[in-house]
Amino acid sequence: MTTKIINYRKKTQEFALTKKGTLNRNIKNAVLSILINPKKRRIYPKHYTGSGRYVNLKDYSFYITELLTLQGYKFTWGNDAPRGGKNGDYIQVSKAGLDFILSIRETAMKNI
Repeated sequence: MTTKIINYRKKTQEFALTKKGTLNRNIKNAVLSILINPKKRRIYPKHYTGSGRYVNLKDYSFYITELLTLQGYKFTWGNDAPRGGKNGDYIQVSKAGLDFILSIRETAMKNI
């Protein structure tokens, strides 16, 4: 079982880090832009930017789910918006998975 954990960590490092050892720009943007509800252990990876007719949907769900999958954490999808909008999409993670994402977020905050 320990070899799988080592392989997961190696793949995560290849996915998230640059050759210099710093966080990948896309991972950094994703981890800093997501909303986290620690009480319910939910991560909201989508949000809107702009106003009026110039509205863009930023979706960082690929980066977050890929990090969790490569590290071996389990997660589920859900939506808590009253009418099923995109802003309500969330990723429900375990306590260990949330701690992992928060640790990456702290690292990204230090390297700004």
